[in-house]
Amino acid sequence: MRGCSSYPYFPDSFLKHLGALGKEGHWVDAGSGEGQALTEFYQPELLMEEEGDALFRPILTKPLNEKPSATGITFKMEGTLPNHSKVDFKVGKMFEDIATDEIPKADLITDLYGVATYSP
Repeated sequence: MRGCSSYPYFPDSFLKHLGALGKEGHWVDAGSGEGQALTEFYQPELLMEEEGDALFRPILTKPLNEKPSATGITFKMEGTLPNHSKVDFKVGKMFEDIATDEIPKADLITDLYGVATYSP
């Protein structure tokens, strides 16, 4: 399962963009899998203390009301759909079958082994 602990492997510029998103921003996790990264982003207390790094920890601990909203896209989710007021999960459709009006305009899109690898 890929959670927030995967994101420090992204370049520092990714973490800066994610950290700069405020409450009006919107993050689309295009290959959200089980929703682990988004769940941990909004509930950092679920992370083990040693996970993350110096750049990522302040982003995770930003107050909830200052964090952006998000959309998680996954074709199949094995577990329980994470429930968080700032996250909308799109489950069961191929990315290219999701209407553009179903996803708010994105300020940041992530795709760690996600839809860009299999969508036409």
